[in-house]
Amino acid sequence: MTEGCALHLESGRKYESRTTVYLLASSMMAATAGLLFGYDVGISVLNGAAANLTMLIIGRVSLGSGVGLTMQAAPVYIAEIAPYRHRGALVNGFQFAITVGLFLSSLTNYFTDKIHPWGWRLSLGFVAAPALVITLGAILLPDSPTSYIDRGHVEKGRKVLEKIRGLKNVDMEFEDILEASRAAALVQNRFSNLLATKNRPQVVISLFLFGMQPFTGTGSFAFYFPVLFRILGYGSSAALYSTAIIGSVRMAGSAISMVLVDRIGRKVLFLEGGIQMCVCQFALGTIFYLELGLHNTLSKSMAAGVLVLICLWTAGFDWSWGPLMYVVPSEIFSFECRSAGMGS
Repeated sequence: MTEGCALHLESGRKYESRTTVYLLASSMMAATAGLLFGYDVGISVLNGAAANLTMLIIGRVSLGSGVGLTMQAAPVYIAEIAPYRHRGALVNGFQFAITVGLFLSSLTNYFTDKIHPWGWRLSLGFVAAPALVITLGAILLPDSPTSYIDRGHVEKGRKVLEKIRGLKNVDMEFEDILEASRAAALVQNRFSNLLATKNRPQVVISLFLFGMQPFTGTGSFAFYFPVLFRILGYGSSAALYSTAIIGSVRMAGSAISMVLVDRIGRKVLFLEGGIQMCVCQFALGTIFYLELGLHNTLSKSMAAGVLVLICLWTAGFDWSWGPLMYVVPSEIFSFECRSAGMGS
């Protein structure tokens, strides 16, 4: 079954493609790696069956290694199978899955915290659910056409390409992938090749995106949302309110980004989101200084205004800097450097 038909441009050439159910299912399955990452960030530790600290540490290291591998592989896989016209939206599905994982982990933490004395084990053990989904996907999904061809399975790569595109006539795209694979085979060390002059701009941009994202304030907001809600007067229900409100806004922001990223472009979202976050942070800092700093309290109307600003900041982040730091690097690296570049 297929839907629609699109011509997209890659290396200066137009490729015909259709949005197939097979493509969407493969992208969604790969994007569940973000669900594991989001849940892991919210839960923080893994091993619900741990009997001592050593088991917790071993479980945490194992989970961290698995998350690191999927964080590198999933955006690359989606970028390699996606048609150019919809690549931004499909790679953004990874960030959307992260927001879902964060939302579910926060809800799980809130409700299992009330189960004594073993509720924490449920919270830690539920992370197995997204891990099982990813494992099932790894078994059922094929490699990308690029990966098959790169490893010498040329005919298999073409068959997968035809299935993903929903067409038999994939000659031009197949030839370009084959040519890029031959060029990549001449590169002895792909990590060393990242330092070549021609690849330095891509490396600098990617390092800038991943390095500067923490300075947007996302870490502070994420970990202090419950504290902020208590300051706003929500009392013991602060954690649940922050989970429900902020989690919903994050998912909505990621969904908006999926819709807009291929229509208005990456740069527009970066600029709009950055300006929106700056304005919100400046306004929040001013309110906290003038009201909390001097009076140590907030009126109800001021508290409502703070909540609106927090939601606007969250939405701005999740339709710009949140998802686009995965989209842009997956697009700017050349074939022979893509995996090494994303892994770095």
